[in-house]
Amino acid sequence: KELGCTDVLNPKEVNVPEKLAEMTNGGPDFCFVSVGLISAMEQAFNSSHPAWGKTVIIGLSDIGATMKAGIWELIYGRTLVGTSYGSYKTRIGIPKLVDKVLSGQIQLEKLITHRLPLDKINEGFKMLTTGESLRSIIDFDLKA
Repeated sequence: KELGCTDVLNPKEVNVPEKLAEMTNGGPDFCFVSVGLISAMEQAFNSSHPAWGKTVIIGLSDIGATMKAGIWELIYGRTLVGTSYGSYKTRIGIPKLVDKVLSGQIQLEKLITHRLPLDKINEGFKMLTTGESLRSIIDFDLKA
């Protein structure tokens, strides 16, 4: 809630598309997927409002990975798009982002769940892929 979240749904506990349809009177207008899990991308697409829902894929998955998106869902109005850096023009946008982080407007520190020494880097990647960690950083001052 501190970062703006109002509700959390655990896909292991609820049927996310059904619950979102119930919570939003038919489905969210927008779904953003920031993880590289194909199952999350498909679930977001299927959760969006059937007549006008837009799903935006931000997270990267394996090169060549594919996801299922029903043709009829697209014809009836769902939209699926991918993005890299949003509409940022990196030469201008990235410095502005950095300024927002440095000024405290964007609080990245609250998203860091683990700090690891360099020799634990592989464990950090494993935690990310298993969902144990939201964001791990390598701290060169830490010793194993």
